[in-house]
Amino acid sequence: MPVSYFNFFGEGVVVESPEEEFQNSIEHDFSYFLCSEANPSLRVSFTKARPNYDALPEMTCSLATPRNICFSNGHCTYIDYFGLALNSYDRRTNFSRIVTEDLELAHEIAYLTVLSRLSEALERKRLHRIHGLGVEAGDKGTIILLPSGGGKSTMALAILNKTTRFALFRRIRRF
Repeated sequence: MPVSYFNFFGEGVVVESPEEEFQNSIEHDFSYFLCSEANPSLRVSFTKARPNYDALPEMTCSLATPRNICFSNGHCTYIDYFGLALNSYDRRTNFSRIVTEDLELAHEIAYLTVLSRLSEALERKRLHRIHGLGVEAGDKGTIILLPSGGGKSTMALAILNKTTRFALFRRIRRF
């Protein structure tokens, strides 16, 4: 089974799936953090199949959102995407198992799982994630912090189209 290794500031992540398109999309998103091998603090697996809800234990809902419904059973959390996908997350082993027939949905679930789980681990190391747009002009840079829908993507596209004197922030410092 194809395996991808990532190192996010000392936090290893392993993503595995026989689906090459899925692996390529995750590697593309996290290409800056690709490495040859990693001691994983998080493992994510994707299987392209219909989720088997009959195999799950009997549970009650612990959280409902417009996108999914969560069920907890001891150290496991089951996140149901309204019958389209199932993400089974084991907190004890930090292992996420995604099952769906939809490759794009699998990619989104894996992407968000990695961000969510890593944010917790990195915050314990005092490395905090922010949601913003980094820009520079001349020798000075800044990060623009806006909520979703605030215009960060529109500004980034304008910068990429060279309609301003600003550039996207290019300097990434490794810790």
